[in-house]
Amino acid sequence: INAAEHEYIQMLGEFKYNPETTLTEDRVKDFLNKHKSKIDEAKVNTAIEYAKKDYDELFNRINETLRKQGIKELEYRKGYFPHFTEEKPD
Repeated sequence: INAAEHEYIQMLGEFKYNPETTLTEDRVKDFLNKHKSKIDEAKVNTAIEYAKKDYDELFNRINETLRKQGIKELEYRKGYFPHFTEEKPD
């Protein structure tokens, strides 16, 4: 994954899954249009689904461990997409 794909994965994944995102569809599309020659969209979509699946699996494992230790489980954030990078100011 190159730098443009990495940033696009974060943007598109967050836009697609995170209901609290401040990203707009236009901003996501503008980024893709600007970097289209550097972005393999199939690879990006695969990475997004992998990250979402991985987050869900890790979340379940964390709660299983907490439960075994008698600690209150974490509340699942439906639609959350893991945030890997901080949003850059425009």
